[in-house]
Amino acid sequence: RYMKLEDLKKDVDFFFSEQYWELFVEFTDDEISILEMSENNLPRKGFILRLAIFGLGFIRSIASHISGRMPQINIDADRPETLILCGSENEYKSTKCVEDNTDSNLLYCGAFKTKGNAPVQAYLFGVLFFPLLVIHFFYSTAKQRNLYKFLSDQFLLVMGWRMVQRDIYRRRNIGTVVYSNHVSPASRSAVALAREFSNAVIIYVEHTPILAYWPAVDADVYCLSGQFSLNNMMKRSVPHGKDIYLLGSPKNDAIKFRKKRSSNCH
Repeated sequence: RYMKLEDLKKDVDFFFSEQYWELFVEFTDDEISILEMSENNLPRKGFILRLAIFGLGFIRSIASHISGRMPQINIDADRPETLILCGSENEYKSTKCVEDNTDSNLLYCGAFKTKGNAPVQAYLFGVLFFPLLVIHFFYSTAKQRNLYKFLSDQFLLVMGWRMVQRDIYRRRNIGTVVYSNHVSPASRSAVALAREFSNAVIIYVEHTPILAYWPAVDADVYCLSGQFSLNNMMKRSVPHGKDIYLLGSPKNDAIKFRKKRSSNCH
């Protein structure tokens, strides 16, 4: 179902294209320059280590699928479908509000809260690109080669998710795509594929305040925390004619604050 020869050829071409590197904009954009920051802000370094992390993630995804810990989602054929791109707990917290305020069937796609064997498939498909990953190294610039020791696992995984994402758009009637991390390679891939294979409305729900040097955000509806994020986003994005809402931070809505009474009060 997934593996069509024409699609595989397109994926190989994409893998060797400049568009592929744009998925990793956090590392390739000179204005962000994350590689110039301290090592505390970078993934753990080492080609072998990154591949070991990829293997560990593969094993975890298989274990989660076998144990049945993947959440089940009720599907009502009469309702539209909303795809939520969710790669971490923080991203989930940012978009969790959609669960309580929608008439759509909710489908998750990503490393967190995804139903069924999609994560296993993403890893399996990613493995297919390992030989090309090695070949790719010799066709890369010196700067791109430097990323191998930080991102080798992500280089493979994003291609696996790309196959899963494309299949979702083709098989299902996705009317809305919601995401919260516009520098995530998997999310950037899913949004680009949504533009190509669907007519879905793209909604961006900010999960952390936007900084001035961050890349442009691709969306039809922007849900930002406040004016600070809007001002910074406008420096690199062009959201003219789009809906923009300043909502605060949905991720922090669940935080319970407690007032501590001072012992000096009388």
